Amino acid sequence: MTGMRWLRVVLGIAALSAGAMAQGELSVAPVNPEFERWLAGKSADTGRFGLIPSPMDWSHLERHMDAKADPPASYSLRALGQVTPVRNQYDCGSCWTFAACGALEGWLVRSGGGLWDFSENHIKNTHGFDAGHCSGGNVDMAIAYLARGSGPLNEADDPYNPLSVTGPLPGAARQFFMTGSRYFALGTGGDRSAIQNALMTHGALYVRMVWNDNAYNAATNTYYYTGDGSGPGDGGHAVTLVGWDNAKAVPGAPGPGAWLIKNSWGSGWGDGGYFYISYHDSQAVKEATAFPDLAPQDAYGRIYQYDPYGVFSGLGGSSETAFAANVFTAAADEEITAVGTYAIVPGTQLQITVYRSGYAGGFSNPSGMTTATVADAGYALVPLSAAVPVTAGQPFSVVIRYTTPGYLYPLPIELRVIGYCSAASAAPGQSYYSTNGVTFTDVTGADSNANVCIKAYAGHDGTAPTAVIFGVSQVMAGSPLTLRAQTSGTTGTVSYQWRKGAADIPEATGSTLHFDAVNDTHAGVYRVAVTDGSKAVTVSDPFVVEVLAPGALSVANAAGLALMVSLMGLLGLRRVRRA
Repeated sequence: MTGMRWLRVVLGIAALSAGAMAQGELSVAPVNPEFERWLAGKSADTGRFGLIPSPMDWSHLERHMDAKADPPASYSLRALGQVTPVRNQYDCGSCWTFAACGALEGWLVRSGGGLWDFSENHIKNTHGFDAGHCSGGNVDMAIAYLARGSGPLNEADDPYNPLSVTGPLPGAARQFFMTGSRYFALGTGGDRSAIQNALMTHGALYVRMVWNDNAYNAATNTYYYTGDGSGPGDGGHAVTLVGWDNAKAVPGAPGPGAWLIKNSWGSGWGDGGYFYISYHDSQAVKEATAFPDLAPQDAYGRIYQYDPYGVFSGLGGSSETAFAANVFTAAADEEITAVGTYAIVPGTQLQITVYRSGYAGGFSNPSGMTTATVADAGYALVPLSAAVPVTAGQPFSVVIRYTTPGYLYPLPIELRVIGYCSAASAAPGQSYYSTNGVTFTDVTGADSNANVCIKAYAGHDGTAPTAVIFGVSQVMAGSPLTLRAQTSGTTGTVSYQWRKGAADIPEATGSTLHFDAVNDTHAGVYRVAVTDGSKAVTVSDPFVVEVLAPGALSVANAAGLALMVSLMGLLGLRRVRRA
């Protein structure tokens, strides 16, 4: 593929390279056609709007969205009190930052993590893409910002100001590590159950729509649009999905049913800042994104990465399985404890090996293998089965075998696109790809500014986290969930009490909570109160949560008075360790 570009930019239009690929080489998945049209000449919307289409085409998710258990006829996070206050983006194309923060904050409220207010200002001013601070963005830009460790920051550290272009106040700090994002979509025939179940499980979701004033009915606070998004008065808009009602009538729509939406135009607009979008809308709520996987801001240390702009496309073309590798140089004597990458389809299988060497016709000195199946598409951070020590100034490599069932472009890549992420760059010796896992090719031989989206996370500096860990997933039938000590630092009898969700409802006392059926009523978010006699178990006494049958395994550690259990099926049995 020497001399052949995966992606060419002609008159500002992103297009696939023409011509046949040589045997054993890979090609780039089709670019999102909406992004191509935008890049060809459509300016980012301003004012109340500001949605830039993502270059990543997520439309393939439709065929991967299996129908879920029938959701209820109506559901409202607003009625449950599991949303944060409506805010106002003012005359600035920052809707996407409010939709993303609304989903982050909504998850924490729903999971018992408290009421948070994250800084949309910091995202709009520091996202790093070509768009100006009020010139738009999308959910993949928000994920890139979070995955590279830029945020989220507290609102108080960088208050929202549509006119500001500067950074946060001195001393501002990231509040959490985002350890995963999750994409969902309407299923075949417009089946809504995957998105509805995701909302019930993960809380508020980021969704996109097309806004046209003529499609809004102010008398009923309802919306119904039938165009293709390119007409006069059309603007891309991102909002937060918080519920639905199958019986809701929307004037002009061919039938009942609507999504409940939290907007970012202030509480004086609509119904206290909320409105309904018809199920029959031609553009709204086709995909949805959740941010339910968060770790304490001190859970990890340094992030080794070449992809600050996140996933642009998939690389492949002929097989569901391909290999990729990133070679890094250790900045210090430390331990690599986790790896981050993107799953382009649900059920993506990852086989991760860390080598304490660079690439010289092959990789040498392997340090164990970690496997994981990522339940949902999106960004995934996978803790390693054992920490890998690296030496300052010496190379180490992360090699991943990706298998994406039903999808032929398994490798997530970042590319430079003038007008979108012009600063994306790469260098020889950073990223490699392979069709067989034996012979690897340097990615820059095909595109000099392309990298594979693989990150390596070093362990923290030894200070145990003092915040709680959040996450959620389903648990399979017959799976006993057990909390057990991993060190001998405790004395006397340690007791455990499982408490469910934000309502803090006691579910069981003792070390084991058993799940008797798929989607058992026990399934949900749990806080585990851990005590040793009359005092709390200290953070020096690590615990692990495990499922003793196929289903979900999770990470946890004692943290002050309580901890939040993360039932993340993709992780496998792990222990949160500090060097």
